[in-house]
Amino acid sequence: MISINYDQIYNNWIKPELEKRKAEGLIETDFRFTKCLITFPKKPKTLVKFNSEIDITFLVEGSIKEDKEKGDPIYNEEVNDIVDVVLPNIDGERIAFIYLQFNGNYSESALYDVMFDFTPNHTLTDSEQEKSSKTARNSLVKLLRKELRERTIRYIVQFKDLLIQNGFWVIPALLPSPLNKIIAAIQKNNVSETKELFINHCSDEFLESLMGNWWELKEFSDRREVFEEAFFCHRNEKYITAISTLLPHLEGIITEFGHSVSNEMPWRQDSKTRKVRDLLSKISLSTYEFQSVLYFTFSFLVNGPMLDTFNDWFQKVNVDFPNRHAVGHGKYIRELYTQENSIKVFLLLDTIYWIIKEYINVNVIEHQEMTKKLHKINILDSEGKIEEALVEVEEILKHPKFTMKYDFFRQAIYYKMVFYYELEQLDEALELFEKYGINELSETFLNPFNIKSLLLAKKGDFEEAHRLIGNIIEKTQDNLEKLNYTDNKGEIFQMEGNYEEAIKIYEDILKKVKEDLEPKAFVYFNHMTHLRLGICYKEVGNVEKALDHIKEGKRIAEQRNLKKWIKKAEAILW
Repeated sequence: MISINYDQIYNNWIKPELEKRKAEGLIETDFRFTKCLITFPKKPKTLVKFNSEIDITFLVEGSIKEDKEKGDPIYNEEVNDIVDVVLPNIDGERIAFIYLQFNGNYSESALYDVMFDFTPNHTLTDSEQEKSSKTARNSLVKLLRKELRERTIRYIVQFKDLLIQNGFWVIPALLPSPLNKIIAAIQKNNVSETKELFINHCSDEFLESLMGNWWELKEFSDRREVFEEAFFCHRNEKYITAISTLLPHLEGIITEFGHSVSNEMPWRQDSKTRKVRDLLSKISLSTYEFQSVLYFTFSFLVNGPMLDTFNDWFQKVNVDFPNRHAVGHGKYIRELYTQENSIKVFLLLDTIYWIIKEYINVNVIEHQEMTKKLHKINILDSEGKIEEALVEVEEILKHPKFTMKYDFFRQAIYYKMVFYYELEQLDEALELFEKYGINELSETFLNPFNIKSLLLAKKGDFEEAHRLIGNIIEKTQDNLEKLNYTDNKGEIFQMEGNYEEAIKIYEDILKKVKEDLEPKAFVYFNHMTHLRLGICYKEVGNVEKALDHIKEGKRIAEQRNLKKWIKKAEAILW
């Protein structure tokens, strides 16, 4: 059995190709690839292609205009599904290949789905060749379908407000089609086409098939009788009863799920919904689809027509989705109780089911294993055993498939950067930004750029280091994190030899800590600030203050049993 991981692929084929192209001036230094195809013909050399260079022929199911000619573009709304694909070949003879596809959010570092097929290089019988071809095609089709769904979402996000105003959100059950066609019809303000597309696709049979999955979740199975009676009413065109029955249970399911993941749940519906959204947003599951569905669904729940309040009983209500307050308080608006709105409530319930299911699909055993690994890495780091910690980090990054929290992968990347920095392997650390596609500042993943600012300073690029750390501090909302990054701003001044400016920053941080603005800082990074401040005072000739701060830094490190920092303090003192 052949086993291959991203590091092997990157080091053996992608990195050499990127370096070659950059040396020849064919790509920019900040070039980023979202797709890569590596082919291994038997005679010509290995070929590496990126992004639009990749030419894959696939069979689609859709409503493509008959007058299209070869080379004409096919638009997103014309495609329903990808049903088959032509594998890489030369003159009809299959060749071995590796295909990588970006999986995740651009601003949160890259994780790539990888598939490969080396069977063309093996001697196989006709039946074995047919079987291997089918397996490879199915795997590639699965990745291309995923890309199509994500491409549809990226198209839809441009029209978020328009979608919400018309009572829609990113609905997983309708991706990629007919949601791609629905948004196109909405853009054209074609109400009748939008309604026709929606209702024709969401037949009773379609809704019933979705509901068949619900019963595996307790929040839904407990309400099975309610949902089945509501569906009976819907099927028999009793939409008033169906909507009135279903709508309160959206709140009930969100509330019960919220209590299952948090002991503190607000009372008001909009507050509960926001709380659950905030809890789920911290999961950082790897797929862009999950992140987008979560964001748009809860934006729809909080800001859409469902929770619109009305202070005036006679004010106009948006009828593109049943309004919870109107239905719950008995304000009768006939236009709310339509077949279209009944379908939307079923689909919103299905979307909530999809989100919860994705959440609980996190592999608990892997989660526990990775948590133990990160704990071990923290211990090794605190003891100054950087090389051993780096080995543990590499084990995480070699993990073949991340079904658990994406945070583990991101944390491992960050640790690798930190350890390379401490080992003075500056170029290797900076290379990780290209290797893992970390190119854009994100409020949820600022730590790598914090390390990057220090790496740049170490290499003497102080102007870029100051610019970067300034942007990081500006983007940081958390006060404790802001202090931490400000501490590193002081370290950059310190590396630059501007000790007076560094002293001002360190003293200001310690003043805020002393005033209990951020008491957690006592156990977070306070020991480092004291040690660095002591070094700066030593450089400007204030030996008394230098000793005071170094000793205090050592005392805090001893209190926390941070052997690495104790050794650093002792090295400075002696």
